[in-house]
Amino acid sequence: MKILAISDTHDYYRNHPDISPDLVLLLGDNEFDEIREIEKKYNCPIVGVLGNHDRPDYYENTNIIYVHQKIITVNGIKIAGFNGSIAYKRKQSLLFFEEEVFEFVKDLEPVDIFIAHSNPWTEDSINFDVEHRGFEAFNYYINTKQPKYFIHGHLHKPSSYLVENTNLISVYPYKIIDY
Repeated sequence: MKILAISDTHDYYRNHPDISPDLVLLLGDNEFDEIREIEKKYNCPIVGVLGNHDRPDYYENTNIIYVHQKIITVNGIKIAGFNGSIAYKRKQSLLFFEEEVFEFVKDLEPVDIFIAHSNPWTEDSINFDVEHRGFEAFNYYINTKQPKYFIHGHLHKPSSYLVENTNLISVYPYKIIDY
C-alpha cells in the first residue's frame, strides 16, 4: 500500500507528487485552498489532523476523514490522530497542554498508524523553541503501544528513525511511505 503524507506546506509548496496513492495523510498546516486541491487530485481516502496554524473548520464540507482524538479503520489499517501543538501562547483550540494529550493516549488501544501534527519530545527538544518541543505523552504511547508508524509534521525537517518497533517519521513537505 502506498501512503502519501503531506505537512506544513503553508501554501508555499503546491507541487504534490503525480502518483496514485492508496491513502493520503494530512498532518496539518496546509492552507484551506490547498486542502481542496489535494482532495480533487487524489482519488483515495484522505485522513487528516489539523496543525497549530489551521482553523478548526478546514475539513468541514469535505470528504476528508478527520481523526483528531479518534480511531478509524481505512483499508484495514487502524489509524488514530491528534491535532495541533503544545500550548505555547494563550490557549486556543489547536494548542494543547501535555495533560490533555496524555488523557487521550493513556488508555488508547494500539493502532497501526498514529498521525499527529506535533512531534514527540526528544532529548534534542530542549534546543527547540517552545512550540516545537513536542509532547512527552506521545513517547508514552509509542513506548507502551508500539504502533507500526508514528507520523507527524510541525518541525519543517524531514527525518525517519526507529524507536523499538515504531517507525517515527517527520514529514516535510511530503513523504511517500510503502506500508
